[in-house]
Amino acid sequence: MSTQKIIIPATTNAATSELTVLVQDGTAMSLISNGYQGSEQSTIQIYDPALEDWFDAIYKGDKFILNVQTNWLDLWQTHIQIRIVKSATVNPVGVTVRYNNANTN
Repeated sequence: MSTQKIIIPATTNAATSELTVLVQDGTAMSLISNGYQGSEQSTIQIYDPALEDWFDAIYKGDKFILNVQTNWLDLWQTHIQIRIVKSATVNPVGVTVRYNNANTN
């Protein structure tokens, strides 16, 4: 069974998700967000325990972002803790996560 949570309510303000998601083995997760214009975006960040800080998620040189060209992303079968950082937007934009078998806090 899957769970759906709004991790950033629709707003025009810049925001960082309070909820973080630990993606683990067996997890299938989708991030969904619509309404961006121009260069507006939400960036997926990963937590680095060694440095005790958050960094933009980058894979093979590409950042994991939601924007006008990408309104959903899937993450699965990995061991990372993520959060979302949303830029200010002209129209209200929020971010929803839908997942199974993930730990949230």
